[in-house]
Amino acid sequence: EELAASSDLGLVTRATMARARSDLALMVRALRVDGIQGSELESNLDLLGRALEVRGFSFGQFVDVFRGLEDAVRNLVQAEFTNVHQENLESIVSSLAPEELLPKVRPPEGGSGTLVDRAAEIFLRERIAATPGLQPLDRLGGRIAKTLSREARRLPEESLRTLLDFDPERAVTPIHPVLEAVEDPIHLGRKALNLVALRKLGFPVPPGFVVTTEVFRCRGVIDAYPPAAEQLRARVNEEIARLERETGKGYGDPDNPLLLSVRSGAA
Repeated sequence: EELAASSDLGLVTRATMARARSDLALMVRALRVDGIQGSELESNLDLLGRALEVRGFSFGQFVDVFRGLEDAVRNLVQAEFTNVHQENLESIVSSLAPEELLPKVRPPEGGSGTLVDRAAEIFLRERIAATPGLQPLDRLGGRIAKTLSREARRLPEESLRTLLDFDPERAVTPIHPVLEAVEDPIHLGRKALNLVALRKLGFPVPPGFVVTTEVFRCRGVIDAYPPAAEQLRARVNEEIARLERETGKGYGDPDNPLLLSVRSGAA
């Protein structure tokens, strides 16, 4: 539940899907612990894992994978819950008088639908809610599919390819401790990489952060697509807040200002 609720899916990229795949696999594992074997779900997750390893996998194909995941969840609900319980529910509810049913099952005055339909809906909803991993899996997969579809509508094909490869987590890094994934001259440039090395050697390098070449490589899509720009702005704001904590100063505070020296790369 926490994984599904805390995942930031305002922007979906290849890196987002890789992290989501780990979360989805954990949810499928929870289903297995509860005795539910979702072979179709596992096949879709395996396909997603293989797709993430292939650079030529298109944006539209990723959309299809997550739509397939949504279909797999619906088929699982049909096979494990609806088909198993529907006939028994009809027999049980039909044999009882309305007053013998729990109040929550009784239809409201003027409500539509039969008693059997209402009882089946409530019973199945509660069973699904009580199944570990099922609702979070459906929610997380559905949110990703929805975001991917929105991105596909708003961006041209070339921008979609760039967006797939954009990783907001690599866009900004502190000088110390530097993100291991970007500690190289390609992401940091020689100037920033030398500052990182000096800091590790114990020289008094002031606290700071680097906007990496990940941003400039994907600059076109960041400028064209507001959710991408918002992700970058959020990362920069996180680093500024960290500098405020480390220095005891405030960015924009006239009485105790945090002053930054901004150094461009070779470009």
